[in-house]
Amino acid sequence: MAQVYFSGVSIDQPILVTKENLVALGKIIDAYTQKLGREGEQSLREHIERAESEIPEPPVDASAEEKKDYERRRNAAVEREKGFHSDRLKVEQSVALTLPGDREVKAKNLAELLSHAAIESDIPTRLVIRVTKGLFSSLTFDLGNSGLYASIEDQETLGALRGWAAALAQSWWLRTWTKVGSTPGWVMWLVSIASSATVLTNGSRSLFKEQAYELLRRGLRAEDHPKAIAILLALESGYSPGTTRVVVPHWFWWLVCIGGVINIALSFGPPQLILGIGGGARTLRRWTAWIAFLKWAVPTVIVSGFLIPFLRQLL
Repeated sequence: MAQVYFSGVSIDQPILVTKENLVALGKIIDAYTQKLGREGEQSLREHIERAESEIPEPPVDASAEEKKDYERRRNAAVEREKGFHSDRLKVEQSVALTLPGDREVKAKNLAELLSHAAIESDIPTRLVIRVTKGLFSSLTFDLGNSGLYASIEDQETLGALRGWAAALAQSWWLRTWTKVGSTPGWVMWLVSIASSATVLTNGSRSLFKEQAYELLRRGLRAEDHPKAIAILLALESGYSPGTTRVVVPHWFWWLVCIGGVINIALSFGPPQLILGIGGGARTLRRWTAWIAFLKWAVPTVIVSGFLIPFLRQLL
């Protein structure tokens, strides 16, 4: 199963990302982009100062022409350094959102993307963010159905991304449901039905027990002796004509029907990824409500399936 990687940090699917999560992510990426920009500006200033220092200053008594030549050479050195280093130190952020049909919506940053009208109705399937410095990639953030991959060297931003990723972690049972599917639910449901049926069958009174009970209830008479002996022999030998009366209570049918419905629902596990923007916001709301319902419905059915039959037997 695909996982989320941040230099060793992993998060199991499903990955449910709200718009608020994306806004927080955008702030982290913007802060990193601005940090790279400041570092680039500082580096460019250092290159310019180094280039200027290599041009000897004219003497104090230099002529106007010599001073003008110095300024010309200094300005030329500054422009040369800017032309050589500006592209190499240029910092750019790009965001691409994939929509159904392999369509892409591109923006300069997440804030611009979130306000894009083209994503209002479509359900996004992938989000890619890149921050480049010159020709090299400084940050890659690729979130899709196969999981999330991120690479970054800056430790401060890495820590912020780790915190952001940790906030996406779902509850243990939801992660387990996504990982193992609905098979354990079907197994536990069938075991519950089998155990309940066994308790009901063992708790039912056979025909001979009912006849013995009836004889004792109305009092044993002389003409009842042969019948009583036959009942005793049948009970002692374990003989059964195959006719038993089993009373099926309402809770058993409740277990069968409701448990079956819930297991069918569990067969349709949550998507591996939901980006809660555009059409994905509606999908995320539906899944959030459905997960909240199953959070109490599934344990209720499981516990009742195992405990109620034995409690009723004891009582």
